[in-house]
Amino acid sequence: MIKKIKATQLVPGMFVHDFACGWLENPFFKNSLLIKDHEMVEKVIINGIKELFIDTEKGVAPKNEKSAPAAQVVDELPEEIETAGAHVFSMITFEKKLNGIEPRGLREELPDALKLREEMETVLEDVFNTVLSGDRINMSATVEVSKKMVESTFRNDTALPCIAKVQTTGKYLVSRALNVSSLMIAFARHLGMQPQEMIDMTIGSLLHDIGMLRVNQYLVNKKEKLTPQELDEIRMHVLFSYDIVSEAVGDAPVVSQMALLHHERFDGSGYPHGVGGEDIPKMARMLAIVDIFDAITTPRVYGEAINLSAANRKLLGMVGEKQVDEALTHHFIRCIGIYPVGTMVRLSSGKMGIVIKQNPDSLLTPVVKIIYDDKKNGFIRPRNLNLAAPPEDKAEEKIVSAGVEKKFKINPIDFLLA
Repeated sequence: MIKKIKATQLVPGMFVHDFACGWLENPFFKNSLLIKDHEMVEKVIINGIKELFIDTEKGVAPKNEKSAPAAQVVDELPEEIETAGAHVFSMITFEKKLNGIEPRGLREELPDALKLREEMETVLEDVFNTVLSGDRINMSATVEVSKKMVESTFRNDTALPCIAKVQTTGKYLVSRALNVSSLMIAFARHLGMQPQEMIDMTIGSLLHDIGMLRVNQYLVNKKEKLTPQELDEIRMHVLFSYDIVSEAVGDAPVVSQMALLHHERFDGSGYPHGVGGEDIPKMARMLAIVDIFDAITTPRVYGEAINLSAANRKLLGMVGEKQVDEALTHHFIRCIGIYPVGTMVRLSSGKMGIVIKQNPDSLLTPVVKIIYDDKKNGFIRPRNLNLAAPPEDKAEEKIVSAGVEKKFKINPIDFLLA
């Protein structure tokens, strides 16, 4: 018989049928199991679970409907708890930590964001190697790095996306996963999503293309146009991703759906199921937009990347074709800007600079750090210019082109840190 009880009634010997909580709050990453000792009871209570369902046919029933002795409840929730095979944390404690975060400027956050990017890469490579070896993913490190990404975004929501589009690992699948997750977490922050939703989105973004590891790598790296049969093989990656992610995260359908449905299109022309409109979950619709944006701005074996502002125009074209969600696409473009932070631009005066801040009410006129003067054929003392402000002289500065850093072999990060 399935019976609902309070967590304080839980005792060793009971069989939990359903923890009735989000998967990140579940201290065992399994939704049903036998409670073997008081330590397991304590983990349930200190993770903030108030009520749950037990199966009295598989385990001990409550005594006379009264509260049974429970493990001692600690006064404060620990931020982290180590369990076998999982790294679990209290969302209550995590949300309190986020509420106490002080915003930072881009320059202050970039050093930490760069270190986090390296950690993300290490974690993801370990995850990929685990999949290649045929083992099940341990979500511990992935959850931990996702928390850190959320924290970074609360301090400054432009640092991780900025690094994503100006720095690559040289490993296509790894770079794509890091870039997409960095853009998605900023997108989620822009939409005011809840911390647990943001973590779900980060994990789903990091793992969304993991099924590519089970696809013939010759096809993944093929420079020539794929045949219809080869294209069908490539498209199988979403099913492989779904299987891998579902096994790893268990009771977390949102994360699994992101892996499965990020190639569906709003008009129903996508794959694997051809669903469309709001039948596609919101997070999968968001991921589709970000995945397209990153794909066309990342160099591939069969084609060059386009610059970031051109990618925004491409997305708007896809809105017209009903392939992506119109409202979410406009939100994404407002989130990263027509000229995203970190983009190098040429101005009408011949000067060049790097976008360092958006003007939300005027996306075509961001704040630019001027670093180079084409007329003088050299670098100049950097100065910030707000293109939305009244011109300082008779000539009004406008952006005439973007993405010129390759021509001058400039790494924008170096100037953003200076």
